[in-house]
Amino acid sequence: MQIDHGTRSWLVSRQRALPESDVCALAEVVGAIERIDAGTYGRCTGCGAMIAPLRLRVLPAAALCVSCAAT
Repeated sequence: MQIDHGTRSWLVSRQRALPESDVCALAEVVGAIERIDAGTYGRCTGCGAMIAPLRLRVLPAAALCVSCAAT
């Protein structure tokens, strides 16, 4: 699912009305969608290793494996 320009603009405008914690959560979800589009979802953006499936079930927008997230 690719985010088109209109959707991205809507998301940015919504960010202005959200509390900071919600803005961060929205950014994580958008990042996960972008990784899906790029074919890199499930790979750690820190070390490149596969992120454990259980971690992705608990945190679907996770960009880091447990090891990288701990550092």
